[in-house]
Amino acid sequence: MYRLSSDVVMRAEEKGVLFFQPRTQTAILLGLLGAEKLHQALNNGRKATNWPDTLKETLLDGEFICQGKDKESVLTLEHCIAQAKERQSPPRSLFAPEALHLAITSRCDQSCPGCYFGKNLNSQGKDMPFTLFTNIIKSAAKSEVLQVAIGGGEPLLVEYLSDAIRVVKDHKILPSLTTNGNLLSFDLAGKLKKAGLAHLQVSLNGATEEVNSLSRPNYFNAIKTLKVAKEAGISFGINFVVTKANLDQIEDAIQLAEEIGCKIFNILRPKPAAGNPRWLEENSPSPSEYLKLRKILRSSQYKVEIRIDSSLTFLMSDYSPEFLFREGIWGCTAARRFLSIIPDGRVAPCSHIPQYEPFNGDLLSLWHHSKIFASFRSVDDKIGNPCHECEHVTVCRGCRTVVSRTKDSFFDSDSHCIKYALDRDRSEFGTKFWELDKKLV
Repeated sequence: MYRLSSDVVMRAEEKGVLFFQPRTQTAILLGLLGAEKLHQALNNGRKATNWPDTLKETLLDGEFICQGKDKESVLTLEHCIAQAKERQSPPRSLFAPEALHLAITSRCDQSCPGCYFGKNLNSQGKDMPFTLFTNIIKSAAKSEVLQVAIGGGEPLLVEYLSDAIRVVKDHKILPSLTTNGNLLSFDLAGKLKKAGLAHLQVSLNGATEEVNSLSRPNYFNAIKTLKVAKEAGISFGINFVVTKANLDQIEDAIQLAEEIGCKIFNILRPKPAAGNPRWLEENSPSPSEYLKLRKILRSSQYKVEIRIDSSLTFLMSDYSPEFLFREGIWGCTAARRFLSIIPDGRVAPCSHIPQYEPFNGDLLSLWHHSKIFASFRSVDDKIGNPCHECEHVTVCRGCRTVVSRTKDSFFDSDSHCIKYALDRDRSEFGTKFWELDKKLV
């Protein structure tokens, strides 16, 4: 006999139900048929006969269900199913954002060459007014947003950070934080945990100081912060931007994460850098190097959970689209699962593309009616070949910010995909490719 795990949150979607597990910060979307079969299984217990094994295994593996019985969660699921039959979502989108990426400051205490936000020192940039932050969170709660990822700039520079996390937690939304790791003391870590911080991600781009220093200047501070988080009892992990320079160190970096006790090792794709137009070209792995990354990641079983940037879905192109969708891998989900907000309150589908809507006090209305968001959702129809003809297009879509920098159109194909090899002439970056041997894909 099974029940929904006590901390799982449910939200009605158009013809489906979204389940969110705060402990793992993961979500799964079941269509009406799957949700109704789950409801029957939970309601009937051992008498349930038509519960697909794949559904049960997926929910167990994701810690969405566990042994036991709970009538209240069954009634909540029943209510969500009824709502799901009435709700209308924007095309190719959830009914509301699952997550907000909230930059609460444009200030930073270091200057990294690959930063997409810009090179702002302590004396420059601005913090989001706390009143604006609070209004955004109130709107997020009304919109049934499930998690808020707080970043910057460097969020530890913001005096009201603990209060901000408390506001998010008080509105029953999961708060997480991304930092460069320079300013986290044990005392501050304790305050953040007490306020309700659920998880902390620290940026680190190398297993050694030498390699990390090619893109980030603070190796030892980052390592120290990981250890402080561990001592304070905060769930923590590493954000690792994979580049040409650190690709060969990724196994060592994962081992380092395991030794320290990280929960998550998050592999991110390089994005265009503000004020440095050649950084992406000079540092982004080629398709053959991305193929090498895939082979590395599949060569061993790791203790730490490995997560992959949604813009790197092409690394999993040897799995079926149906399998990837079932596992919650939907490719680029800007304006589909999340949105981003910068310190002055302007809202964008993606942190990396400066196309903004003003915050009008109603995130759900903006989510449903923004023309900018609608443009992102039209990529499936307008994307160029060979992506358009690829069977994975609806669970991938490439990376629009990389495409915008390397190609002629926002809707062009993503020529970094491992299914294609770039021309060796870097002056033709992003414009020439040919298909790799099918045996390698």
